[in-house]
Amino acid sequence: MGQDILEYQLRLFRENGALSIVAVTNATGVSGATYQAEKFLTAQITKIEVWCGGALIKTVRKMDDVTKSGAKSVV
Repeated sequence: MGQDILEYQLRLFRENGALSIVAVTNATGVSGATYQAEKFLTAQITKIEVWCGGALIKTVRKMDDVTKSGAKSVV
């Protein structure tokens, strides 16, 4: 059997902390959603929150050309 595909919300934040874009994507797990989120990181978009089912799952940040994924957050 295959994995279930879930809908994830990616909240993209600018370097100044302002919410810029909210994108919706489908993935088979948190790692897939995080991988998709990392593609959005730029010099202007430095933080992305990955949400699923109304809960913050992961935070991805760009710092000095390095991508850092935060631990699972509990809301």
